[in-house]
Amino acid sequence: MMADSVLSGVRALVLDVDGVFYSAGQPVPGAAEALVEIHRRGYPLRFLTNITRRSRATVARRLRDMGFALDDEQVLTASYLAASYLRKLGRPRCWVVLDGDGLKEFAGLDLVEEGAEYVVLGDMAEFFTYDLLNRILRVLWQGAGFLAMQADPYDLGREGPTVNVGGWLALLERASGRKATLIGKPSPIAFQMALDELGVPAGEAAGVGDRIDSDVAGAKSVGMRTVLVRSGHFRPQDLEGPVQPDLVLDSFADLPGFLD
Repeated sequence: MMADSVLSGVRALVLDVDGVFYSAGQPVPGAAEALVEIHRRGYPLRFLTNITRRSRATVARRLRDMGFALDDEQVLTASYLAASYLRKLGRPRCWVVLDGDGLKEFAGLDLVEEGAEYVVLGDMAEFFTYDLLNRILRVLWQGAGFLAMQADPYDLGREGPTVNVGGWLALLERASGRKATLIGKPSPIAFQMALDELGVPAGEAAGVGDRIDSDVAGAKSVGMRTVLVRSGHFRPQDLEGPVQPDLVLDSFADLPGFLD
């Protein structure tokens, strides 16, 4: 398929955030202007991110402060998706292991540690301690269900790589002998929830991101077309593996030229 026809018929977009719109805290050149053009053409959008510690309102405000035009409701954080998933389960008692205002997404749920029916693992950053990990392990051993908001093993910041939720998740899965249900990317759950909000079938949507194993693999798992950008977490060796995007662009700034 020719590059200029790869996205033919796409009428909605699911967009990653970190690494696509900004990298190491700085906006990607030309990305804000490209987003304005995509809005002008009327494409429904969802900004799908594995961020857990910040609420969707905080993520949206940060993007607007960088010059990007979007509404709070267009942002789907991993914490928001996990809370939505729990509500669909019937609002079970849950221990949400999370620091930051991402906790606001769980308002109205029965949040407990003692007697939790589910452990919901998010990012505690520097507050992950040996004691906390042991407490989580003991609740899992008592039979609680296990959800992970996301499974990224590391994140890239201004000071370099830092351990992300996936690092602690791997430890807890190994220690408990339990496999968590993954909510965030690359889980099909995340992408299907985005498609449900957009109201379009997977074949008429494209996922755009900078991670081959998260953004591209996840979008492909539900049948979406995929765009990989060479910014953020992208590495040339990403294109040497079994998962291949439908289109590779230098930057999100180039995307409007490939849309109908």
